[in-house]
Amino acid sequence: MTNGISVIWALDDFTQSNGETEVLTGSHRWNQQQPFESDELIKVSMPAGSALVFHGSLYHRGGPNTSQSSRLATTPQYCQPWLRQLGNMVLAVPPQSAGRFSPQIQELLGYSIRDPGFMGYVDGLHPKRLIDSQYQGRHARGEHS
Repeated sequence: MTNGISVIWALDDFTQSNGETEVLTGSHRWNQQQPFESDELIKVSMPAGSALVFHGSLYHRGGPNTSQSSRLATTPQYCQPWLRQLGNMVLAVPPQSAGRFSPQIQELLGYSIRDPGFMGYVDGLHPKRLIDSQYQGRHARGEHS
């Protein structure tokens, strides 16, 4: 079972000259980083509108763009709702802004947990305390019940 899936949707053509994506097959099975030769990388050329779907921990990178054109894409990451996101949206969206969103949007931004675990959160405190001064959930103020 994977805990995350990554997708790269090409908005521009991905070509050798504009830095097609390079993936290191099997790297998602490594327990730790390993040395590799550049010839082990698989280059992924794809036309605009294509999508590349892969395990969230697979090593990948953009190749060098030696052209005069862009190589635009969108790269959403999908993970179990109880996992902290790759990009920490709690840091990216200030609490004063997040507090104005619906509870569903707040959860998508990371202001939620999977009880009873607080994987990745400092001192096991619920992130909801940052946007709701009245929040009284488990360990909301660092008080153990």
